[in-house]
Amino acid sequence: MRIRIFLVGALVLFTVAACGSDQTRSGTTGTASGNSQATFVLTEFKINLEGSIPAGQVTIEVDNQGGEKHELVIVSAKDAASLPTKADGSVDEDKIPEQDKLGETGDIDARTSTEKTFTFAPGTYVAFCNIVDDMASGSNMMNGADNMPMGGGMSHVHFAQGMHVDFTVG
Repeated sequence: MRIRIFLVGALVLFTVAACGSDQTRSGTTGTASGNSQATFVLTEFKINLEGSIPAGQVTIEVDNQGGEKHELVIVSAKDAASLPTKADGSVDEDKIPEQDKLGETGDIDARTSTEKTFTFAPGTYVAFCNIVDDMASGSNMMNGADNMPMGGGMSHVHFAQGMHVDFTVG
């Protein structure tokens, strides 16, 4: 008799636990905070968007797999070619209307990553790196052989080198 009561009790407990588990799983979406996630991978001199970005709050992981410091700036724009540029080929961020600026990550050291949450409305966007290296002083641009500044009195403009990606939020 005790075994029968134990088995019935165990069966009821198992059934309740299984139902509760299904409810928890079906009610959870996105990350722990309820946001969607997407990843931008940065290298020299390219940005790849892995996945798609939906409208709403999205946590962006920015993975700098390159050997140089980079950044990620996100603006609402038709495409990269429509962005205002300076004489050196970098984006003139001061000429982008404030309402079109979603934000940026700040500098991301080589082979590190960061996360930031943005709120996207449906539309077209451009993500880009706007770092300009002064190769004369060696700022951010190193020779891989001996890690010494490359020099040469030239600027190294990441955006002009192709470090941008256009994407659409649906």
